[in-house]
Amino acid sequence: MVTSTPPTGPQPPRRRRWPLIAAVVALIVVTPGGAEWLVRHSATSLILDNVECVTGDTADIALGSKSMLWQYITGTIDEIGIRTAGNRVRAARQLRIEATFTSVSTATPQTARQVEATLTWPTAGITATIEENLGSLGSRISVSTDSSAGQFTVKIDTPLGDIPIKATPKITNGKVGVEITNIPASIPIPGLSASTIQAALDSVADRLTGEYPLGLQADSVEVLADGARAHLRSSGPVTIASTGSACYQNS
Repeated sequence: MVTSTPPTGPQPPRRRRWPLIAAVVALIVVTPGGAEWLVRHSATSLILDNVECVTGDTADIALGSKSMLWQYITGTIDEIGIRTAGNRVRAARQLRIEATFTSVSTATPQTARQVEATLTWPTAGITATIEENLGSLGSRISVSTDSSAGQFTVKIDTPLGDIPIKATPKITNGKVGVEITNIPASIPIPGLSASTIQAALDSVADRLTGEYPLGLQADSVEVLADGARAHLRSSGPVTIASTGSACYQNS
């Protein structure tokens, strides 16, 4: 009977499979996580660049908890929320915007099914903005509000006493403005009348707003205890794209 003798000498090391399996599992887990981060980072950077271009202010973005990678693959981001810091919007001091973009397409160019925005403007910001935009007269003006009456009081300081002017917010052709509703019969400043003050306020409003971006139009405005708030809404789908100084295209 012949018996086999086990081979002597060095044996090849047995391959350990666990490290390889662990590496494969880590790759499967980490890669989607990295892609998710990349998509969120890219979307946030693009949106922030455009918002800051439009407003001249910094902003925060809310993309929600749903996977951005999956939404990007399907071609539609359900909702994007934006909140500016409240330092300014163009020339309007201390104006804050909170906006929501709904059903944002990731195709080129990007579109949103609808955009809504709430603008909140404290009286201190309104006063500061008027001062900057009405020259020497602006430095004599202060603004306060009466929320129960839904009115602003625009007070002009003169050597002969204060001139209180009542005004209410208005919406004309989808844009927010103010309309003088009461003014003293006698104003101790030569050349100053209700019509000249109204024209000055209209000029400031036009200079501040210009054309609202994204096809937004105001549908409501209210006077608060210490400021005003307006709601704007797009009339339909809008294109979101960087267009130089315009930043956003109107639909």
